[in-house]
Amino acid sequence: MAENKYYYLSDPLYETVKDSQVINWIQLLEEKNKRIDLILVSPVRYLVQNRKLRKEKIKDSKRKIKGKLFEVPIFKAQDKTGVSELIKIFFFVVIMLPCYLQGKRIIVHTRNYTHFGSLKVLKYLFKIKILFDLRGASAEEFLYEKGYNDINIVQYENTKKRYLSILNKQISMVKISSNIFCVSNKLKDYINIKTDCKFNQKLVVVPGAADNDTFFFNAQLRQNIREKENIREKYVVCYTGKLDRPWHMGDFLFNTISQILDKYKDTFFLCITPDKETAEKYINRYSINETRISCKFIKYDFINSYLNAADCGLVMREDVPTNNVASPTKIAEYLLTGLPLLMSDKIGDYSDYVKTHSLGKVIENDVIVAVNMLGVLKTMQIDRKQTAQFCSKTYSKQVNIHKMLGIYDSI
Repeated sequence: MAENKYYYLSDPLYETVKDSQVINWIQLLEEKNKRIDLILVSPVRYLVQNRKLRKEKIKDSKRKIKGKLFEVPIFKAQDKTGVSELIKIFFFVVIMLPCYLQGKRIIVHTRNYTHFGSLKVLKYLFKIKILFDLRGASAEEFLYEKGYNDINIVQYENTKKRYLSILNKQISMVKISSNIFCVSNKLKDYINIKTDCKFNQKLVVVPGAADNDTFFFNAQLRQNIREKENIREKYVVCYTGKLDRPWHMGDFLFNTISQILDKYKDTFFLCITPDKETAEKYINRYSINETRISCKFIKYDFINSYLNAADCGLVMREDVPTNNVASPTKIAEYLLTGLPLLMSDKIGDYSDYVKTHSLGKVIENDVIVAVNMLGVLKTMQIDRKQTAQFCSKTYSKQVNIHKMLGIYDSI
């Protein structure tokens, strides 16, 4: 039987989520003797505008993973001329040809439907096997950014065409892939609806899980950070993640926080985000007392310490299709530290999970309701360590990696 050669194909590592959902997964797979080479497809604009960040990310990635790292420069991620697709095909062939000539079976794992064209060519040339990491409903995400929740109410033909183009490309990736990892059961249902269940047997649910070795509860760690930040006597509400996209609901989030801080004088808000300028705008808009809030960017490897220091994790999302099928990694990270949640309803599989196991309060997106429910959360007695251990049985990568390994070994 031919030896397998694994590649992970990704866009640039500029977002924190890539640390969790690309690099960390590769690390864990390598611990299970799956040596994986990482191929980064980087648009010229990113290479020019993010030279320092790129250098840091690549250096950090090489330190963490054992496989080789290749970078493929292209003009645009969405290049209508087709030139970038040809560039990708050329570089992919150069990278993979030696392994093909050695008789190895090539397996490409990717989270990007935008590589459909080049992967289809490689599938024809090298008979590669494709594993598609389906992170969300990209067509619905596009629609949401345009201000719509339903394609049936869109009047502009260009918007309709773009929506259908994205949907068709994503479904085409599903079609040519040997297996598809869906981040939620809701996303699996969505794909089945869009494809009349034609590919149901290829769909495997692997949530946006967190690493149990990185995210856990430790009482001493909690105490250390609370002393460092001078919040020992505070009830700390925490938000981690970006604020620059519509589904982050930044305005609603900070409006809610401002009223929480007004009502509960012992409460402190900890905001961990790379979008500090955006956060400052909201802080100023709602006149939040800067002595009641700490807004900072913390490298991914150190976020666990601050989640330990917090008393409540905050996640707000609108009730729209892109969120209904999502699996925000931050929620798994909250849960693996035993952090009680104040969160919106209908966020992927998480909202039902939190309600079923009484892991916090799941609410409609109403400021007054959120403020009052925070008061209820403040009275709840929760064993953080026990909660963390319970949640790790569902949302740790250590549990879910066995599903992925089963596919890696059987493909």
